[in-house]
Amino acid sequence: MPQGVTARAAADLLDLVLDQTFPPGSALPSETELAERLGVSRLTVREAIKSLAGTRVIVVRQGRSSVVNQVDEWSPLEPRLFAARVARGSDSLPAQILEVRRIVEVEALPLAVERCTVAQREVLADALRWMREAHADDDRDTFVEHALGFRAGLIAASGNVYLEALLSPLTDVVAPAAFEAHHDPELRRRVLDVHQEVLAAIDARDEPRARAALAGHFEKQKADPMWLTFRQTMIPTSSTSATTPSTSASSTGTATSSSADAT
Repeated sequence: MPQGVTARAAADLLDLVLDQTFPPGSALPSETELAERLGVSRLTVREAIKSLAGTRVIVVRQGRSSVVNQVDEWSPLEPRLFAARVARGSDSLPAQILEVRRIVEVEALPLAVERCTVAQREVLADALRWMREAHADDDRDTFVEHALGFRAGLIAASGNVYLEALLSPLTDVVAPAAFEAHHDPELRRRVLDVHQEVLAAIDARDEPRARAALAGHFEKQKADPMWLTFRQTMIPTSSTSATTPSTSASSTGTATSSSADAT
């Protein structure tokens, strides 16, 4: 996403799309009118529209007004757009992202077991230590931060930069659900156990053991669909809530062990 004034204008324009001021299929007002509404220059409006066109929210038509695209065409890799699509009935998206994460993370484990360096192993151990301490302190946010960091560390240990590039946007999408779901201490304990088992398997250079631990973790998620967490508590209503997962997650406190485990 763009930075500064353009980013703010793009976020404000997206707010107007999400609140149905400009619903899917509608033509946007002129650049002049949008500039007045958003309090920015026409050039900034043009760049904001270009930004939203890049995520397929807006279709730019030469010589005619730009149009708001249909929701199911929006990028599923932008957290706010993912949440908006789920809120509007795209219930299969969380299951699809779970499938992709399983493919990427489980299939990357053999490479991590084979290639993990001493330094990379220390990164994983540090993340696990922080998770353990955060769990003892009932510190959900720190726990989730380092759980996600552990998983990123596994991909880094694979030594494949393309796998890292694949995982990063998926992590951005699932992070809000992860923060929300991990209110429950029992869920955090289960996640901690899985990550401890994976690290032990890496230390033993035991590829089947590592795969079994993480694959089993994903199987449990399939029985407890992640979309419930998104639909019930994680649909952002403003650009602020959408870009700060830990703040959004702290606004409720109702997740139980039946909430989806997004890490």
